[in-house]
Amino acid sequence: MDLARKTVEAWPQLAWLARCDIGNRVVSVRHGSRVEHHENWICEAVWDGPFGSGDFDVTDIVFGSGVRCRDEAAVFVSASAPVDRLHVLRDESGAWVSNSLPCLLAAAGARLDPAGCDYMAILRSVGKGLEWARRPLPSTAGEVELIYHDNLRWDGRSLVRVPKPHPVRDFGTFERFVGFLDAALEALAENLSSAARRCPYRMLGTLSSGYDSTAVAALACRHGLEEAVTFDEGVASIDRLDEPKADTGAEIGRHLGLRVEEIPSDAWRRVGPDAAIPFLAGDGNGMLALFAGAEARLSGRVLLTGLAGDAFWDGRNRPSRGTFDLHGAPGGLSLSEYRLRTGFIHVPMPYVGAVQVDDLLRLSRSEEMRPWSVGGGYDRPVCRRIVEEAGVPRQLFGMSKKGARVRLSERATFWSSAFVHDYLDWLRGERASWWSRGRIPPDWVSKAANPVQDLLRSVVGLLRQRLGVPVRRIYVTRRLEYMASRESLYRYLFPWAVDRCRSSYASAEGGERGGTRD
Repeated sequence: MDLARKTVEAWPQLAWLARCDIGNRVVSVRHGSRVEHHENWICEAVWDGPFGSGDFDVTDIVFGSGVRCRDEAAVFVSASAPVDRLHVLRDESGAWVSNSLPCLLAAAGARLDPAGCDYMAILRSVGKGLEWARRPLPSTAGEVELIYHDNLRWDGRSLVRVPKPHPVRDFGTFERFVGFLDAALEALAENLSSAARRCPYRMLGTLSSGYDSTAVAALACRHGLEEAVTFDEGVASIDRLDEPKADTGAEIGRHLGLRVEEIPSDAWRRVGPDAAIPFLAGDGNGMLALFAGAEARLSGRVLLTGLAGDAFWDGRNRPSRGTFDLHGAPGGLSLSEYRLRTGFIHVPMPYVGAVQVDDLLRLSRSEEMRPWSVGGGYDRPVCRRIVEEAGVPRQLFGMSKKGARVRLSERATFWSSAFVHDYLDWLRGERASWWSRGRIPPDWVSKAANPVQDLLRSVVGLLRQRLGVPVRRIYVTRRLEYMASRESLYRYLFPWAVDRCRSSYASAEGGERGGTRD
């Protein structure tokens, strides 16, 4: 199988699009300027092997994506973690494959129908595990298949999903598990900084006052990590309605010897009215839109995060019952389109080795780890031992669970966003989609719902005055306050954002102009 490629300077730096035609042994690929390319492969990826070999298709530790052609077939490689995905659109003559949904839709002359289905339900389903992910995403040109974790194999006739290799490792002791993570980070560090790359990367850590990103940074310090970013506020995620609380990891960074830059959690709002659009085009929630405030630090980096640590590093979780159950990291997909534009690769380290989640749970609960267990509802013995042995005092981290993120689903945040006027204009222009199905357009429904939500807010306020305990400790009042704060229009942000990003690809005329062959 052969590869023909073209660089499209006008595209996002790391985007790529492949065309597979039945009976043709040449896979045609167009890509952005920062995508690495060799005779038989292209990639925007890092993996646990020598960069020059291009063997990202034969490992289970790979982040980013790419295309690898060998004698018999072409393999489309997705990230090991479901914080990125591939997109496939099949037709009578073959298939399109891309790491960007807006790019694929632009090439196929298709778009999403905002009234066609519940896109948010489809996107959220991967959070239940890969086996429960809803993969078909309806479009005007047919169903787009969402590919998480698995690879795709094209032999000139058919495109089929194939699993990544799943080697079994020994995680029986703390030393063996951490030794595995150390080896993986060492290999990733060599790969990402390889002199054979046209565009080498550098590592950038993330820090908070929690367990997961702190443990990742403590490990990565041993393999060349020198810098990290931290956000100055977080939101407690045990109680979704708590007020923002300090989440900075600056003091932790000083103990680890890192240069840490504190980013105001509202800095993303000052970037511009379009700042949240690529995040929303990834998952419809845009929880990680606050990373737009750190954009100047992200280009050319491999971003190390602790996303999904609660799924794999928390010993209180239930066993996976023998199934391959990689949970979707909350909000992680919101970086998937944004990072292609900004030029960085996302590496959520808790996914490394996570296919053996039951072994990780047993390690967390083991007698060996008991001295590092603090009990309570937020406890990560493995993470605590990693961080404390790196020299960080116990009281500086892991005291309560917080996470920095943006909640566009809340009315106050939604209506104060700079994009809201453009979004409402778009909704008004799409009203025919709902009328044609005999349904009332959502902007009309939202106006009718506002008085009801205002009444709920008044009821919650009255309960606060009458009850002798904090209202958020009572389940019913918590649900009432949640319902009063939620903005129903946010559920259509995904097709709007994809439409806006699709237009930027379409304006480049599918890469036919401005493209260069190397």
